[in-house]
Amino acid sequence: MIYYKNMNNKNTIFIGIAVIVLIILAALAVINKSDTGSSADSSGNLVVLDNNFDLGVIPIMGGKVSHIFELKNEGEGPVKIKKVYTSCMCTEARITISDKNYGPYGMPGHGGQNSSADIKAPAGESMFVKAVFNPLAHGPDAIGEILREVYLETDSKETPKIVLKFKGDVVKEIPRVSGPSLYILKMEYDFGVVKQSQGIVSADFEIINNGSEKVVVSSLPTSCACASAKINKKEIAAGEKAVITVSFDPNLHEEPEGRFFKTIEIISNIKPAPQLKIYAEIDYDLGLDKLKNKTHDN
Repeated sequence: MIYYKNMNNKNTIFIGIAVIVLIILAALAVINKSDTGSSADSSGNLVVLDNNFDLGVIPIMGGKVSHIFELKNEGEGPVKIKKVYTSCMCTEARITISDKNYGPYGMPGHGGQNSSADIKAPAGESMFVKAVFNPLAHGPDAIGEILREVYLETDSKETPKIVLKFKGDVVKEIPRVSGPSLYILKMEYDFGVVKQSQGIVSADFEIINNGSEKVVVSSLPTSCACASAKINKKEIAAGEKAVITVSFDPNLHEEPEGRFFKTIEIISNIKPAPQLKIYAEIDYDLGLDKLKNKTHDN
């Protein structure tokens, strides 16, 4: 009797262990299933507002060039960005959402770059991805056309992977052409967040006449009264440089919420007219009642 009683106890122990193991396995299966399902179950939807940007001609010794891509979450819920990486070690990416910055992110396996990210893009908000390209990264002889990409992997079922693209033509020196021509070293400038109390801010754009004839600049109209532009010389001989200074007044009138841009046209004997852009976002630290104008007068 004692023998059978001990066997029953052992059987009970074995059965108990088996039940516990089954419970653990079932729990792990649920967790794995949950993890798998959460990889693409967000109701958010990141939409790229501008893509396939052309950086144009890039002098290999001219330093790094960049472009800012704007994306907006047009879905009903937030989007989690799980990975950020680039297609080449010559390119890195930085992300800005509201007042938070993330990065830099680069090509996996190069320079200790880590592609893992934990970035949340709230519904209805914009985010900005700054792609920075170093033309000298592959050495002084790496010239020719380039196509680079920035990848974002998300938990969105609408946009699980986003590819941002930019291209350009890396050259040894600025090309020479016949007739009047303007080579613009940078066509965009981002002031970032500008305080209302900061006063007028400005940025310089360097232009070069890379043609064989004189360039005559007649005017520099802007898309808004809050922006103005002037040039240090209106007649630019072949091979000469000039500087366009663009100024922006953050306290003139109320601007669109978030990041916005203004344009400046270079009206000259070159057709079509080249266009510059400035970006900014205003912190109304003085209050809207302190604005010079109550209405937005373009």
